[in-house]
Amino acid sequence: MNPKESAVHFDGSPCKSCGGTKRYVRSHSCVACALTGNTSLASIQALKQLRLEVQMAAQERGDPQYQGHDCRHRHGGMRYASNGRCVGCSKAHTARSASRNKRQPGEASPSRPAVARPNPTPPATAWVSSITPPSLAMLMARR
Repeated sequence: MNPKESAVHFDGSPCKSCGGTKRYVRSHSCVACALTGNTSLASIQALKQLRLEVQMAAQERGDPQYQGHDCRHRHGGMRYASNGRCVGCSKAHTARSASRNKRQPGEASPSRPAVARPNPTPPATAWVSSITPPSLAMLMARR
């Protein structure tokens, strides 16, 4: 195996579909099955259903988190029961958004000072009481 190829593939456990041991480093999926398109839709749907059942069981127990599958960043598989998102990814997202907002995670947003605003314009009917508007007949007469 050349060095460039070893960075992408590794020899792992045998594939359940084809028995091949060559797997991708990033996704751990079988190289032979990926090249031939050998993915069973039924197995993908069954895996999604199993993940959903594990999440629902954690919600029924009242657990805020449960041990699920690893995310793509390999954060260890802890997930929130409420939405199924990875705990590590959620914390990283919170830290990134807090650094963009120039505050620390968990810190309250700074209160904005009250801005003195000018009085709003009076409603359109306010001038009626002081000055009577010209009638339509008067306007037509000016033409």
